[in-house]
Amino acid sequence: MSVALALCLLAVVSCGKDIKATPAESVVAASTVKLLGDIKEAYAGRNMTRLAELTTEEGYRDLGLAIKQFDKATLRFTPTWMDIKENRIEVYVAWEGTWEIGKDVSEERGLAVFVLVGNPSRLDEVHRASPFAYPQ
Repeated sequence: MSVALALCLLAVVSCGKDIKATPAESVVAASTVKLLGDIKEAYAGRNMTRLAELTTEEGYRDLGLAIKQFDKATLRFTPTWMDIKENRIEVYVAWEGTWEIGKDVSEERGLAVFVLVGNPSRLDEVHRASPFAYPQ
């Protein structure tokens, strides 16, 4: 009986939870996904002031040249891969979008690479199929 009690006590003590620190990469990844969501919302709302806050000067200029006219836009981002290197983050994003201009509806999808720089991170470049260059 005392052996069984000792084993039960040992089992209870050994089941204690260790608190693990969140890895730095995980924190960076979470804040990057949030930033991409903020950029997506600012774009869909045509909030150029907010886009300027979320991008570098060059990134904002490139976005401004790429953005086409639309009445309504809906984007869905699915980050698929992230390379984190010091002050540079490259995020591979599969995206789908719907744009409305009057009664015309355009649907597109693609893969873009968002390049974020600085601390805090801001969008600097978009490579491959930029969702911000639609509708065409």
